[in-house]
Amino acid sequence: MLQGMKKAFFKPVMDGLEKASATKTARLIFAFFFLSRCLFKWVTGHDNFELFGDSYRYDIFSDQLLSGNFNLDGFAFIIAPLYPYFLAGMKLLFGAYWQTAAVALQFAVVSWSGVWLYRLALLVFQRRSVALLTAIFYGLFPNTLWLNYTLSQETLFQSFFIGSVYYLVAALKDSKDALIRSAVLFSLAFLTKSHCLLYSPFIALLFLLQKKRPFSRRLYRATLYAVICLAFTVPYGLYNLRVNGLYVLSSTGFGSNFHMHHSDEGYKETFPVVDSLTGQRIPGILFAFYRDYDFGKYGKVNRLPQKEMQAMHWRMAREWISANPRKFLELKWFAFRRFFTPGLSKAHYPFNTWLASFLLGLPVYLLAYFGLWKAFRTHMQDHWWMAFLVFTLFFFFVFFWPMSRFRTITLEPFYLMYAAYALENLLNRYREKDGAKT
Repeated sequence: MLQGMKKAFFKPVMDGLEKASATKTARLIFAFFFLSRCLFKWVTGHDNFELFGDSYRYDIFSDQLLSGNFNLDGFAFIIAPLYPYFLAGMKLLFGAYWQTAAVALQFAVVSWSGVWLYRLALLVFQRRSVALLTAIFYGLFPNTLWLNYTLSQETLFQSFFIGSVYYLVAALKDSKDALIRSAVLFSLAFLTKSHCLLYSPFIALLFLLQKKRPFSRRLYRATLYAVICLAFTVPYGLYNLRVNGLYVLSSTGFGSNFHMHHSDEGYKETFPVVDSLTGQRIPGILFAFYRDYDFGKYGKVNRLPQKEMQAMHWRMAREWISANPRKFLELKWFAFRRFFTPGLSKAHYPFNTWLASFLLGLPVYLLAYFGLWKAFRTHMQDHWWMAFLVFTLFFFFVFFWPMSRFRTITLEPFYLMYAAYALENLLNRYREKDGAKT
């Protein structure tokens, strides 16, 4: 069956694309991504807000910026600045057509991220067929398509992060100017969505592990990367130091996010109770987003300045863990299982939605795990960047909160690359068996 698929579809397409120049291939990938996203938006018919409630928040904050208020304190945390400023810029430049312009630009950026991911696969595996399969998989992957026309951080973050990883791997392979490009794109990524800062220690470690270079050179490259990234934090960091009393690299929320998951309300959100009369789940309250929420003996913690508030949330979370060790372990086991399980959370989505996401994700995850195993077994030194990235997201899932979209935008594009590598190896194995028979 796999051999028949390759002869009927993959081989003609691959043969044609492999003959194309690098520039033509990039243009074809860009066009494929852009047109497929336009078609997907037209077919699904959703507006730019309804798929993700956070979109309304960014819309409000962008209006606030245009009114002259630059304090992005969202109660639960100070939010990362780049996306609200992006929407404000779209409104300023395009007026009534700002949504169309924002979505078109998101389509363009994610389309170019397809080129970056193609080039990364080519750089890592040195096989154009794997790189082309990677671009096709990423271009059609439903989890990403759903987010691309939604006015939220996810699309720009994913695109910037893919670009930063591509240039990071290129820098590790001595590509000229790649280090600077990676640092700039990584800065844009964490200024869009800050959780990727958890990966930053491993970026430094990757440079330090390059044993073929003198240690002074390794240290210089790691320091240069860090300095470039820190330079991008200065305007927003100094503003928040003056207004909110703390230097913010991108966003705050360490304490509030940790507490929202490690609390009675967080437990109910993870293991929702279903109303016996309506059949609807009763979610936990995301208390950090309510300014006047009363925390009993601690009072209205969310009214405190950000620095003190985050410290109090961290303290209350630790107290809850001490008082509820069994529930804490249940949360950790759930997070562990969710990290390795494709698709959405079964407890939080309609059955058909969950089933579709699971069935679409299952072959990708199985192939990706096989591809990762094969890559680590044969050329581990070339894949440490991916091992560190998997660990980063695993830590985020287990330590903070197992939210599927963070895995989708940060890790799954690279899973698709390793899935393509695994599939190409399987197809070659079938071809070799067929050749031996004949």
